[in-house]
Amino acid sequence: MSIGPNQVLGAEEVIRGASQVTHGTGHMVDSDGAEKLVSDSEMAVVDPEDQNLPPIDGGPAAWRFIFGAFMMEAFQWGFALNYGVFQNYYFKHQPFQGNKSLSIVGTVATGGFFLGAPVVIPFIKFFPGCRRPMVWIGWALSVLSLIAASFATTLGVLIATQGVIYTVGITILYWPVMSMMSEWFVKKRGLAFGIFTAATGLSGIIMPFALAALLDRYGYATTLRAMGVTLAVFTGPVLPMVKGRLPAGCAGANRKKADLSFLQKPVFYFFSASVLFQGLGHYFPTLYLPLYATLLGYSSLMGALLLALFSVAQIIGQVGIGHLSDGRVSVQMLAFIIPFVSCIAIFTLWGFGRSLACLIPFSLIYGVFAGGYLTLWARMGMTFGDDEDVALTTFGIFAFLKGIGNIITGPIGAALVAQDVVTKAYGLESWPSQWSILQYGAAILRIRTTGRVFSLTTLNVSEWTQGVKSYTNVASSFTKKPLSQYTSIPTSWSWSYTGTSLRANVAYDTFLSTSPTGSQTHEIMIWLGVFGDIYPLSDNGYPPTPVATPTIGGIAFDLIAGHNGNVIVYSFVAKTAATSFSGDLVAFYKYLEGNFGLGSGLYLQTVQAGTEVFTGSGAKLTTSGYSIKVN
Repeated sequence: MSIGPNQVLGAEEVIRGASQVTHGTGHMVDSDGAEKLVSDSEMAVVDPEDQNLPPIDGGPAAWRFIFGAFMMEAFQWGFALNYGVFQNYYFKHQPFQGNKSLSIVGTVATGGFFLGAPVVIPFIKFFPGCRRPMVWIGWALSVLSLIAASFATTLGVLIATQGVIYTVGITILYWPVMSMMSEWFVKKRGLAFGIFTAATGLSGIIMPFALAALLDRYGYATTLRAMGVTLAVFTGPVLPMVKGRLPAGCAGANRKKADLSFLQKPVFYFFSASVLFQGLGHYFPTLYLPLYATLLGYSSLMGALLLALFSVAQIIGQVGIGHLSDGRVSVQMLAFIIPFVSCIAIFTLWGFGRSLACLIPFSLIYGVFAGGYLTLWARMGMTFGDDEDVALTTFGIFAFLKGIGNIITGPIGAALVAQDVVTKAYGLESWPSQWSILQYGAAILRIRTTGRVFSLTTLNVSEWTQGVKSYTNVASSFTKKPLSQYTSIPTSWSWSYTGTSLRANVAYDTFLSTSPTGSQTHEIMIWLGVFGDIYPLSDNGYPPTPVATPTIGGIAFDLIAGHNGNVIVYSFVAKTAATSFSGDLVAFYKYLEGNFGLGSGLYLQTVQAGTEVFTGSGAKLTTSGYSIKVN
């Protein structure tokens, strides 16, 4: 029997020219009985003129491919993942200074790459001969986009060049490489993919420092041009190593109908949900960690160090998790544990982190777990069989889902940073009211928390009149009930205030009503600090005469009573500034119930904490710790 180069063989037909017989799906047996593992496409078609294909799962050719792919991953993709260093610089320097939408550039560069998978993967499946040209074209686009970005002076141009064009380049480069990897590695695919993706971790040890140093010394334009040249010099020479194991004709001959049976398996949707939610929050720490460290008073070099530590841990996570996924630990179990631990790290070590003692462990733990998650995708696809087309198709779906998460978190994150929001999330200095990113960035798992740290924006009100100009605050969310139904409302607040010629206060402000949604009848304020000649509303003239001088929670207060229209106002004014306050708000309500007839049936509608600013310049309230819990 003779066969042509495009003729499909049966499972037990003899290949006379090659002296081999097929022996079940995924294996060949040569003439001396040795069993050889082969890919699905090699099983379907064998070219008699190319009977000595390189071995799978090892050999010089396979490791040369991994080296070439490793270099491209380290530089092309590694650069995109270190955008946080650029964002930190852009935010502090013209022409992008203070622009809180800069994160869109990074999320487009990373998310657009994943969104392109459903387009590129089917294309290379049916036209595998285009894979190597696509690698070259993508490489050129990624290099040229950085040169173009160096001339950007507006955010729109920066998004188009460092964001859109760059992600198009790495998209049409990356997915052909992934397709080729499926030909080179089968049994060791998890390990190979772990080594491949660990390249970004290795580059992350060096690249943040190099970028930070270049940006500080030469500015963004020269740094972008230098990186364009660096990508060309270090990845151009390895492009010849990045090629498929099978000849183009052999690789493309098996164009069978797509197997979509995995869509009927519940585990596919478990994997998909895991990937989507992990994508919603994965890149926020790498985007914002350098800026976060800067806002805590650390240098840009320290921000780069945190990224480098993340990268070191990521190498361990990617190789280790890839190795574990090769049949040692259930992929389903790993897909649950990794996002769970990542989320806990965000909500604890980063959320409450105000020093390197928390941020360094966070970088390491998050790097191992979140950084290693991507290596699971290869094994997730193989859960549905050894067909490499199914593996590549599911990989593309997972990439698309991650891309959705990456893209939408860019504008949402920018909006959360830019707006003055009322939320249960955390905050950070120099952002209005609170930095809500930490709530959304950890959307992998929703956890209710009461810890907050925030800083109120700088105001300059020296030219205004003498009345209250604003009450910048954070507010608590809770179920509105009568006062008698609250057992306690423990709270603590550590703060400091700076400014010139200040007339302002630091105060809790709460409102009561006869129903959960009715008009306010009472306002209860607790002034922890007073700056300048300002006073609460008073029915006894100004300066007001206190109606009582209670001591609550170990702090002496003057109690001032007044009216704001029909609303009765009680203001507890600390005689000495309570810059480290700890107490129970219920104690203040109980005092008024027992001494001034406040009704215990009144509903608590609002609980806020902030500052009322009257006049002054450069007013800045900094909170180093704040918590409240309504029980």
